[in-house]
Amino acid sequence: MTTNIYANADYFTDPYADTFTLEGGTEWDGKVNIKAGGFYQNVDNGREDVVGGVVNFATTLDNGLKLRARALGTNQGLHGLVGLRKNGPISVEAQCDHDYVATALAIRKGIDSTGCSLSVETPDNKPVWAAVTADIHGFSDDNRRTMIALATRFKLDEHFTIAHRSRRLDFKKRVPEYFSPDKWDRHQVTLQYEGKYDRGTYRLEAGPGIDRIDHKTTSFGVVGAAVYYDYGKTSMFGRAVHQFGSAYHFTQVTVGISIPL
Repeated sequence: MTTNIYANADYFTDPYADTFTLEGGTEWDGKVNIKAGGFYQNVDNGREDVVGGVVNFATTLDNGLKLRARALGTNQGLHGLVGLRKNGPISVEAQCDHDYVATALAIRKGIDSTGCSLSVETPDNKPVWAAVTADIHGFSDDNRRTMIALATRFKLDEHFTIAHRSRRLDFKKRVPEYFSPDKWDRHQVTLQYEGKYDRGTYRLEAGPGIDRIDHKTTSFGVVGAAVYYDYGKTSMFGRAVHQFGSAYHFTQVTVGISIPL
């Protein structure tokens, strides 16, 4: 078993919320992978702060099932998730979670969400890959969200891939505490380029899309990049994605590092 120090940072902003999240601690990696450390999230530019501790657990059971779990204890209560995945010619993954809603208004009213998702996908090492995900979540304010998503990917050659994503999202009712459109349909196509360098890999992505939110249709563009870097046993990564030109737009940047002890 190896022992590492890890740290992750994530910044997300859209018209409805802004979050800056830090998580870090110690990782024990062997037959069982365990990460335990601290958690901090700044919500809506400091209007609310979430502080606590987190434990992540992952392992492969004797029957081949991959089990993962997360427990998060903060000043907003106890939250977490548990998921199971079975790989094969058709892989299946199920996950259930309980979480707080990360906007200042929702935190002040103590709004939580609880639900489950089910995903079915083909092997990702084939030229053509596809996945379907269904999701249902209930909220403590008596709201409900259902979602169905389809993702496909066609590898053109060693470097270039065409990816398509579509999603249908429905809420029982619209509320002011968080983004909750009655109906949200999205279709997006991107061209991806994957490359390698001496100590890692990188991926670039760009393409157009269409949003239809509550019967109003708008177009958007998306650009993204990801970099993975290894220096000895130290590993680092960075990811960024920016969507522009739509009624719903966002920016997300995530970085992380793992250092062996």
